Amino acid sequence: MTGYFKTPLKDFKYTPYLKDGHIVRKLVVLVNDVVWVDSIGRHHVIPRGFVLDLTSLPITGVVFDKLGRHQRAAVPHDWFYANKTERKLWADRQIDEAMVHDSVVWWRRGIVNAGLFIGGAFAWYSESTVLIVDPETMDVISQVKVA
Repeated sequence: MTGYFKTPLKDFKYTPYLKDGHIVRKLVVLVNDVVWVDSIGRHHVIPRGFVLDLTSLPITGVVFDKLGRHQRAAVPHDWFYANKTERKLWADRQIDEAMVHDSVVWWRRGIVNAGLFIGGAFAWYSESTVLIVDPETMDVISQVKVA
């Protein structure tokens, strides 16, 4: 079994992240929970209000647009990286399975996976902040540093 989204694509919604009334470049806020079921059947709920960057690879915008079928796959991946869930290779495998689930073409998956192999270690081994805000007011609900 491979992983899959329990959340329908039509329910995958996000809004720009605003701080002090200004859009924070490259960050978005989930409007609804996103549920990812991994290959052994565990349900991972990425909560409404999670602040994430979707795909932050330098080649997005150059080789392909930041928006596309691959962006929903970035949601559980960003959550796993921010929370240091399991191991880096496991988290990277989840984004690949999510891209397969969302019918991302093989060459785009290859670019994303290569970018994670090359640049993902910095993000994985750096301290991260898991930020949850109210998507309507942008008030901080939770902010936790993860080493």
